Amino acid sequence: MWMSDNHRASLRTRAGRLRRPPRRVNSDAETGGRGEGPCRWYTWVGSILRRCDHHRPESLHGEQILRAGTVFPRVPVPPRPRILALRALAGGVVVALAGLAVLGGCVPGSKLIPWAATNANRALRLGDAKLAQEDLDAALREFQTAIDLHPRLSAAHEKIGWIQEQRGDYAEAAKAYGEAVKIAPQRFDYSMALAQIYQKMASFADAVRAYLHACDLDPLSYKARLNLGLCHQQAGQLDEAIACYEMAAELDTAAADPYASLGLVYDAQGKYYEAIHAYNESLERDPNQPKVLLSLATTLTRQDRFPNARKALARAIDLDPKLAGAYERLGYCYFRERQYKEALTQYEWAVLLDPRMPEAHAGLGVVRMAMYLQAPAQTELKQMALEHWHRSLELSPEQPKIRDLIDKYREPQASNGDTLAVGAK
Repeated sequence: MWMSDNHRASLRTRAGRLRRPPRRVNSDAETGGRGEGPCRWYTWVGSILRRCDHHRPESLHGEQILRAGTVFPRVPVPPRPRILALRALAGGVVVALAGLAVLGGCVPGSKLIPWAATNANRALRLGDAKLAQEDLDAALREFQTAIDLHPRLSAAHEKIGWIQEQRGDYAEAAKAYGEAVKIAPQRFDYSMALAQIYQKMASFADAVRAYLHACDLDPLSYKARLNLGLCHQQAGQLDEAIACYEMAAELDTAAADPYASLGLVYDAQGKYYEAIHAYNESLERDPNQPKVLLSLATTLTRQDRFPNARKALARAIDLDPKLAGAYERLGYCYFRERQYKEALTQYEWAVLLDPRMPEAHAGLGVVRMAMYLQAPAQTELKQMALEHWHRSLELSPEQPKIRDLIDKYREPQASNGDTLAVGAK
């Protein structure tokens, strides 16, 4: 007789369940031939299984032949289909409860459930639609909802940073951009946004770190390298700034900005010829740069090359007639050449265009005091000069030379006009 494996396992299980603690086995003589006791049951089951082995297509290797007194191991019964369904249902309930706990913040670090991600993406799309309508408040609410559902949704953090930046809340913008970079450190645009907001906050050390990360992600990025140089320059790290500007110039050989920035750094280091060369390189690539012409003129005045400086300033004024700094520098050139009337005219133009320029007020004071020293009877010139110096210090208190001039010319014995040149920068 052949028997299936499941039927065979069932018989074994029944035999195991009838197992008793070890005790004396009754013989036929003791039981009156009734065959009572576990020995008779085991013998009967063993005979059936042996007959099954005899009629099976192939014998089972490794199984023990059942004999009287053999202790049978307990064989687990395969679960029924209904039991499997109940277990699956129970597992689904557990997952659902865990998901609700995640949404409520009860289980920190739990995995995101599927519908939370779906709703987060839906809120993200709604926020984009509100941004397209320029409704920043509604967009901010949608993006925050997306983050509440999906805290690691980097796009939502980045968009919140952009909204806060437009509002002028740079601290919150930096916080949001930082979360986006933390979640997705491989995103170049996130690193650039974080670096630029740090630069606006004048947090140059943080900006340098963020720009360095951006440069690691994209070593051929001209903008990242140029801005990194600006941060080094603003932090006073001039050698590092020069290296970044030179690399930026190599990345974009037609760009004028790296050379203009190089000129400023060389001028700050006192390398005036290198600065002039860099300014000229920048102007060759873009001649219409009035501020670069102003910087070139300033460097030329440091070498007392006033005619060349005036030519550069005249070109700058032609390009931008409202550039107050060009008139101020032109006034300084005329003053150093002792052309006081022309200097006074240029300084007055500078103050007219920018009443809050301390250098222009200081220059007006210097010129009027020089004119007073040439005509001591015109005491109003002296008073006007002192008042211009006071106004300059009100706008920029850190001018020790102007303070010294006020202390000196407040007394009547001052008469040397040559000492006035120290007040003009």
